[in-house]
Formats: sequence, structure tokens, C-alpha cells
Amino acid sequence: MSTNSRVKYILIVSFFSFFVFWYQFGVKILHPSYYMWLMDGDPAQHWLGWSLFRSTPLLQWPLGANYNFGMGVGNSVVYTDSIPLIAIPLKYILYFYHGDVQYTGWWLLLCCALNSLAGYFIVYRLTDNRKYAVIVSVFFAMSPAFTTRALGHYALSAHWIILYAIYLMMDKSLRTGRWIALILIAVTVHAYLFAMVFPAFALKCFIERNQYGKAKSSMVFLLSLILVAFVMYTVGYFTISSGINKSGYTNYNADLFSMFFILSKIDSQLFSFLTEIYSPPSIESFNFIGTAPFLALIFSLVIIVLNKNSVKNLALLVEKSGKPVLIICTLMAIYSLSTRLSIFGHEIFHLEPPRLFKPITSTFRASGRFTWPLMYLLVIFTFTFIEKSSGKLAIPLALLFVVIGLSDAEIKYQRIHNRYNTPYHKEYSFNAKWDIIKNGDKVVSTDPRIDAQSWMKMAFISYRNGASLGFGYFAREDKNKIDEMKRKVINDINTNMTKDGYVYIVHKDNITSEAWKRIQLSDGYNVIDGMSVYKNP
Repeated sequence: MSTNSRVKYILIVSFFSFFVFWYQFGVKILHPSYYMWLMDGDPAQHWLGWSLFRSTPLLQWPLGANYNFGMGVGNSVVYTDSIPLIAIPLKYILYFYHGDVQYTGWWLLLCCALNSLAGYFIVYRLTDNRKYAVIVSVFFAMSPAFTTRALGHYALSAHWIILYAIYLMMDKSLRTGRWIALILIAVTVHAYLFAMVFPAFALKCFIERNQYGKAKSSMVFLLSLILVAFVMYTVGYFTISSGINKSGYTNYNADLFSMFFILSKIDSQLFSFLTEIYSPPSIESFNFIGTAPFLALIFSLVIIVLNKNSVKNLALLVEKSGKPVLIICTLMAIYSLSTRLSIFGHEIFHLEPPRLFKPITSTFRASGRFTWPLMYLLVIFTFTFIEKSSGKLAIPLALLFVVIGLSDAEIKYQRIHNRYNTPYHKEYSFNAKWDIIKNGDKVVSTDPRIDAQSWMKMAFISYRNGASLGFGYFAREDKNKIDEMKRKVINDINTNMTKDGYVYIVHKDNITSEAWKRIQLSDGYNVIDGMSVYKNP
């Protein structure tokens, strides 16, 4: 097929993905200055982390370090889930522009399009049917796992990274350049995506070692490790020395049948009755394949029962896909179950993970996410099998499944659409007394963990006034540095050595009674929004 024809089909897939994006989210979130839809919870962390990062020094190392949000905590754009791949280059492009900017809407549109395109390339490779692949590509833009992450965990919406890894796993050759590029992109988007892609690459190198030579495969793998380490340092993974590991590996696991159950009734009108049987306890355990793929899977099973010869199509599909992709997706799905196996929410057994694996299980504790590769592979296999087994009916069937999927998710999409086009605040404002915080000031607290509860307000004020904030809400935080900063702040106040350019949020119980009396009598003392605030007069 000519280059023009390939481009034509790519454009068609892109158009369909934009339609699905509009149907789910609307277009208002594409406006760069429309940030109000992000001012809540994790979305606010993502946007405010980026907004404070924008005013960090042009020349700094690591490039992703974000002193303005966390200060001594050692934060970076990695730990506010601000997508370093976008945040770091955009900081330099917009450095002299001081207006509000959000890129999340465009990021979601990009993910929607790339999810579709990745699905299109995989299905086309397996079916050699471009028209059919175009139709099926829609399911990767409306995947419930993608849509759910697009409600707040925006970096994790990049499921195209997983899909392209599956595509490369199916390739008979070791596409070294493409693999390394994908790995580096993954590590600059989100650590969990990297954790899904890198093992796939490692397995591919191991399997292809005889074809390319053990020495060459080993060198390629070693080079990738060096590049990954360098990029991780550059974007700010190593800005914290403690706090990476967290408990909860067996709390955020997937159920054995989580791919076939919904989180709430709005996830599927047709299968809403499934919530009476079982409903995942959290978003981390939600891996529903989607109403249309579920129906397509049932349809495929019916074909197999009625036509025993169709099993040959399944065998050919597995052979064409290659064993590596099946192995890695299965291994990740096993990890997603954790050491607490449950079926329909009923615990079968619960074991503590071996101490040897604690560094992995405590870093990647939300294990339920690792079901995604197998979930997508199941969707791919299902629709590929239908194409091989249905002949001329394949395209009409695919269109029917698309209509069913869009119709079934209409209520959920409408809610998402309304949420993203009706902001939490018409304009986020704050008490005028906070104008005591000036450009270049540093806002610190005698109890950063308590004041972290009001992190969003203080982060927004610091961003607006050009200040740095010494506490906040982070995906990971250096607990040792938090405690060290707390001790220094308390010592400054107790010894009457408060610094110019610092704004102190003071808690009476953390300082001596003498220091508290002295501060209250000072001209620099204010009570703002119920918070005791001190700044050298």
C-alpha cells in the first residue's frame, strides 16, 4: 500500500479518536488558560506542581527539580505527576510568559489519539485488514481503564506506551532504537508505565540473544540501563533519598476476574447487574475490558463452541503474536494479583510478600495496574479472532460493537463531560491578607504535615505570588528531609533567628511558650484564614 494510503488511514484513525475525545471530555479543556477544572485533589497536584516548576531557574540540575514546591523536601516534577516529558521542555518554551497555562487537556487528546493509533497498528499487523483495524481502533480510545485514569491520574492515561510495547513484542526483530526511545519516553511520563515496558524489553533482549548474539544483546541492554539511569536523574527521580517505598501492595491488587467487573453502575448500563455480584474496592482494582469487548469476547466463545475448526484461527493468532508478548503480559497479570489472591472479592489466601521482593512491591504497590497489558492483549486477540472467523461480517460486527460501546457508556461520558466543562471554581481566589507573601519569599511551617492538609490553597498562593512552598502533597516525599526542615523552622523561631524573606506558619504546640508570646506581640504576626502567620517586619 502506498504512503499516501497509509497516511490516509492514520488520519482517519486520528479523526475518530478526536470524536471519541469530544464525546467523553468535550473541548473546553483544550483551552490553555482554563485551569479551574483541575483544582481538586490529584489534578491540582499535577497542575500546581507544574505551575510552581515554571519559575525554577533556567539553569538547574537536575532539570526536573522543583525547589519551589517542597523546598528542602527535595521534590521534582516526577513526584507531582506533572509529566516531565511535557513539563520540562514547556518550561523553557514558556519561561517568559507568566499567564496561567495547563497542558492536561491536550495531553489527554494526544493519549486518546495515540491509544487509537497503537491499537490500529497492532490489529492491522495481525489481520492485514486496514478498514477493520480502523474501526477496532476506537475501542482503545474508549477503554474504561484509560477513561478512568483520565479523571485524575493523567500521566497514567498514556496507555499507548503499553500498546506500543505490545506492538514491538510482536515484532520478530529486536527494534533496538524504537525500544530504547519507548523506554525513555515511559520513564519521563510515569514510573509505573516504565515498570511495565522495561521488563518487556528485557525479556525481548533475552529471547533474541541467539539471533543477535549474546554480546550484542547484552550491550544493548546495558546501554539502555545507562540511558535510563541518566534520564531518571535528569528529570528528578533521585531528588529524594527516602520515602519511595510505601506499604499497601496487598491492598491495591487486582481480583482474579477484575477484567470482567465494573466499579459502579455507570461504567456499564448493560452489565450494571454485575455490581450485585462483585465490585472492585478501589480504582486500582478496576480493569474492566469494556462492554463492547466483553460482548465480543462472549461472541468469540460462541463461535468456538459452534465451530471447532475456528480454534485453528486462535492458534494461528497466538503463533503470529509470538510467545514473548503472552509471557510478559501473563507475568505482569500474576504480579497484579499480589500475594493476596481474591476471587469475586473473596480472599482465598493472604501472604506477606517475601522480604527479598519488598523493594519492588513497596515501590510499585498499586499492583492492580499491571493487569492492563493482559487486558489490552485480550481485547486485541478477541477482535482479531472475530475478523479471522467472521469473513465479510467482520466489519459490520465491529461497527455494531462500536455503537453498543458508545451507547452503553453514554451516561458515564456525560458525567465526565459535565465535570470537565463545569469547573470546581469560577476563579480560584484567596484572602487579600496573603499578599504579605512576596515574590521570592519562602513559605514554611512548624508542622508541615498538618499544613499539608491546606496544601492546595497555599500552593496556589505561592504560585500566584512567586514564592516557594516548604510543604505540600506529593506522590512520594522525603520524610527525613521533612523532619529536618521542621526542626530548622522550629529552631529559628525558638531562638529568635527568623530569616528575612521567610513566611512562617506557626503552630503553638510546636514552639516554646516564650517564642509564642514573642511572636504574638510582634508587628509581623497575623492570623489569616485561621492560620497563625509570622514574617519579619
